Amino acid sequence: RFDQKGFLWIAHDKGISRFDGNTFKNYTNPHQKSNIYTEIYIDRNGRVWMTNLGLQVFYIENDEMKLFRSFDLKYPPTTLRIAFLSNGNMVFNAGGGILEINPKTGKETMAFTGMPVQGFYMENDVVHFLNQSNSKYCTYKNGKTDSFDLSILYPPILVSEDLIVSTYNISSVLHRFSRKNLKKLPPFQLKYNFNHSEMIDGRFMMFTTGDIQEILISKDTLSSRTVISGHSFTHYAKDALGNEWYATLNDGIMFLPSGNCRRLGANGEQVFHKLAQFRQHAYCISQNNQLYRLDNNTLFKVADFNPYFDQKPIIVFKNLQDQRLVIGHSRFLMLDSMMKMQAYFPEIAVKDLCMDKRRNIYFATSGTVHRHAFNAKTLNKISQTKGFRMLNDVITDYPASGRFSCVAFDTSSNSFYYGGVPGFFVQRGNGQPAEIRDNDLPIYATTIDYSDPYLIVGTIQSGVYILKNGVITGHLSGLNSTLGNTIIKIKHYRDFIWVLSEKGLHTIQMKSMRVQSYSNVGAVNLSNCSDFTISNDQLYLISAQNLYSVDLNEFIKSVVPVPVYFRSVKIGNRILYDFRNLKFRHSENSFAITMEVPAALVLGNVEYEYTLNNSQWFQLNKGQSEIFLNQLSPGTYTLNVRQKGMNKLYALSFVIEKPYWLSWWFYALIVLFATWIIIVLYRNRIRVIREKSRAEIEKFKLEKALQQNILSSIKSQMNPHFLFNALNTIQSYIYLNDKKQAIGYLGKFSVLTRKILDQSNHETITLSEEHETLDLYLQLEKMRFENTLEYTFSFENIPFKDQFRVPPMLIQPYVENAVKHGLMHKPDKRRLNIRFKYNAPENLIEVYVDDNGIGRKKAMEINEKRGHSHKPFSTEANRTRLEILNNENQNPISVQITDKTDEYGNSTGTMVQINIPVL
Repeated sequence: RFDQKGFLWIAHDKGISRFDGNTFKNYTNPHQKSNIYTEIYIDRNGRVWMTNLGLQVFYIENDEMKLFRSFDLKYPPTTLRIAFLSNGNMVFNAGGGILEINPKTGKETMAFTGMPVQGFYMENDVVHFLNQSNSKYCTYKNGKTDSFDLSILYPPILVSEDLIVSTYNISSVLHRFSRKNLKKLPPFQLKYNFNHSEMIDGRFMMFTTGDIQEILISKDTLSSRTVISGHSFTHYAKDALGNEWYATLNDGIMFLPSGNCRRLGANGEQVFHKLAQFRQHAYCISQNNQLYRLDNNTLFKVADFNPYFDQKPIIVFKNLQDQRLVIGHSRFLMLDSMMKMQAYFPEIAVKDLCMDKRRNIYFATSGTVHRHAFNAKTLNKISQTKGFRMLNDVITDYPASGRFSCVAFDTSSNSFYYGGVPGFFVQRGNGQPAEIRDNDLPIYATTIDYSDPYLIVGTIQSGVYILKNGVITGHLSGLNSTLGNTIIKIKHYRDFIWVLSEKGLHTIQMKSMRVQSYSNVGAVNLSNCSDFTISNDQLYLISAQNLYSVDLNEFIKSVVPVPVYFRSVKIGNRILYDFRNLKFRHSENSFAITMEVPAALVLGNVEYEYTLNNSQWFQLNKGQSEIFLNQLSPGTYTLNVRQKGMNKLYALSFVIEKPYWLSWWFYALIVLFATWIIIVLYRNRIRVIREKSRAEIEKFKLEKALQQNILSSIKSQMNPHFLFNALNTIQSYIYLNDKKQAIGYLGKFSVLTRKILDQSNHETITLSEEHETLDLYLQLEKMRFENTLEYTFSFENIPFKDQFRVPPMLIQPYVENAVKHGLMHKPDKRRLNIRFKYNAPENLIEVYVDDNGIGRKKAMEINEKRGHSHKPFSTEANRTRLEILNNENQNPISVQITDKTDEYGNSTGTMVQINIPVL
């Protein structure tokens, strides 16, 4: 029997076998009581069931034979049979009656007879059987048994609306009974003894020891038609393509191809070589040079050419515009429409010929391309001449050299095309030949067919080119279709281009350019096809040197791809049968995918190819049922399998998971971990920086506090020094008893003292405050000098004195030095000018302390005479203070002292320039 997938299952005395068209696979079970299996059944779900003589029932699941039930041998039937009810339950003739079993729940219902039930017939969920205990005809349905007043001796093999038929295995008599009135009718005599019977596709088939009979039923009458004879038949099966399979008792299995494809000349003597269509008929020539005409699928011998060709195989077999039929190899003949020979061409290795409207013949040879005028004069001359090259008056050589294999003449454009190993060329009219290329690629033509206005060119390696009016309009090959690349023959018929390639026979629809491929017709393997032709809607084929005929319309309709079923995936020691959501670990990247290919439909003449993720197509060997995939990278894959020559794809998708270190969650974990590390390091760095900053801040604070203490100390040292000078002045007023001056001086002194004390607690003061302090100080000094001191303040580019700030007590020591050391020793006209200037480009406050005193040199001389060799305290203190202030600031405070002189080198005073960065 054929299962739903198209595999042929066979029961025999060694077990159960499945045939896929190439190999037989045997199935056994360790629990079987008998190796002899008698029946095979296919349920509505496609599961395969079988029974053996040990009264056991088995089924196939995941490519294994499994035991369903072993029945008691107390009531053994001759053959254990199975029937399937519409509700899914199963019926058996076991246990001394009819047993119904629910295979899912195991629930049993029994119609017990107390005797073996040898057989039964199923009709619309009704079981018809013989109760051997009383020889009564019975029925079973829905757990109930009915017995009828009809005595029959043998099990029923057929029950129709009007008739009951029964018999047994060693009988040739069919016993008939009227179902309506339960009366016995005259028996029906068979020619041979009964083996088996069953209803197949609505036909009641009787298998006997000598033939197969189809029993025709008309009410209560029977007639028969012999289907096939000559063997003892037991079973019959028909595959999806119409091929017929017959099981015999002693002669194995017989196979008959589908009736759509007929083999001609099947006596085994003819070996066919070439086909051609000429006038109204197709002609074929055999390997031994016998010419046949094909007429209504019958071969008629026309001529024997052995005397002319010395048993050499035919190379040329060509129709020249229905004018001549050319036959030959290194020498050839021409036949007219009456099959009379017209000319004999000696010593010409012709590969192909064509003819134009003027009856000029063009032919390709292994050396060049020729043309000659086809008329009585030239034919006579050619027939009488042995040296072909001497015929220059009637033969024209084209300026081409190489192995040319095909020629064609375009009558519409008056163009001659020829091709071969050198390439593909055209000569239009009397012009020069030009090569036709596919962009920059040469076209190595092997066969040409012309059908106005199309020129179809087959090549040796690049498929088919279609030209219209000399221009390439289409290109089909194995790269963009199932056509194949190596083209054997081309023929334009109706609206189709028929193409024979290494992959089988194909059609190209001219309008849509759609390719339909045929790898087989019935059991004929078209990939082994060597030639074809079409005549009167009949397709003639030569395959494996056999000649076949197929009705063209039936051939086009019979395109049935042989399906592929993915059976299992084997990974190491694991076998998977469930293909839903196939996922494999990254380490499971090498495995074998096992396919089920029911090529038994065409006797194994089917080839398949596969591609992974639409990459390159790889061909499988005939009968190869496993695809090995090795070392695949992680990713999503789709395996596509197709029958060669067919467009239908059978797909299997699966995923190879990435290793955990390439998974998104692992990357996310790494990112999170790295982020955590960065955060920890960042926080630790921030902590270190903060701790370092705090330490530096503390250190800075300590240093600043130290510097402030030093500054305060300096200020506190400077302030008593100033106070000492002021108190001396007040003391002098008291000695002179000048109370008014003493009181005035003391008042200003108290204001100045308060300002100095207040400014001592600030790092900076405004320029206005500095001006007030210096003014008070100079007023006191002016009183001390008895108003002989003149001083001035000036401000340049400083509209608002409060907008700038300076360190307190920074300018005062230089003013004090100018007064004490420069002006004190000058008897009169003591002048002091203090000028403040804002230098915008440098962002500085420039302070100029300019006096007209005696100068530093003279002052030092006076101090030395008085015994004062040390530097003034205020000068040394101010230098130290500047060092501390400049240590805190990026822009340092600078001091420049200039000794002024006149033109004779005499000192005219001192000018101190203090540059203070704007704070």
